[in-house]
Amino acid sequence: KIKDERQARKEKLHMTEPGTLDHLAAILLGIILPYASLKRGQLTMGDRPLESQLKVVFYRINSLFQWILTAAVLAIWLYRDRTLGSLGLQWPRWEPSTTVFTLTLGFVLAYSVDTYRQVATPAARERTRRQWRERTPFMPASPREFRHFLLVALTAGFCEELLFRGFLINYLAWYLEPTPTGLVLSITLPALVFSLVHIYQGWEAVAKIALLAVIFGGLFVLTGSLLIPIVLHLAVDAFGGYLGYRILFDGREHDEGMDEEEE
Repeated sequence: KIKDERQARKEKLHMTEPGTLDHLAAILLGIILPYASLKRGQLTMGDRPLESQLKVVFYRINSLFQWILTAAVLAIWLYRDRTLGSLGLQWPRWEPSTTVFTLTLGFVLAYSVDTYRQVATPAARERTRRQWRERTPFMPASPREFRHFLLVALTAGFCEELLFRGFLINYLAWYLEPTPTGLVLSITLPALVFSLVHIYQGWEAVAKIALLAVIFGGLFVLTGSLLIPIVLHLAVDAFGGYLGYRILFDGREHDEGMDEEEE
């Protein structure tokens, strides 16, 4: 019976049996990228903020790498005669509308509360500013940098969801039993991998990102679509960049960014 259920699920996903290229992509996403993130540490220049042009170059290189990786995974997917819909590139199913709405609303509320906690008081803003300068010095500190950062937000919203939700969840679902435990594992394992890729942001951020990724994975499985996760992911990254230059950086840096933009 379990074998029949597994086969039915595979047919529903339109997922063909993973091949060598799928395994290589899974190893890259699930092992090599997290390991590289652990080894590289954080991008830093001591106590000095990164120069504006260096940030822009970083945004472009980071985005280019993700698009190349995404294009490769898409090519592998199509080469194996799979549909883009099974990868999540389709309109969402709304049958479990209450669950989808509750999960989405829960995420928005949790993110709002956490953001408020980070910026509600001068002391909280100073703590957050210090953490961002230390762990993510590439965050935008001017309107010009923010405009370039939007490319990163758009790229991450689409590419990371397709890679870590669309591809990895499907990949694991092929091998795991069609049970509640198997379903949970197919969602949580990619979420853990995705969070470890961001280890340079610190363990507190890793925990938050893992929770975010679990919710996004749940939305993908429930709706069969990456649309909601992509929109939420893009919004989170874009709003984080907005906070970077509007709230969390001191006036001197903001003014310099404004002057550079005017030039």
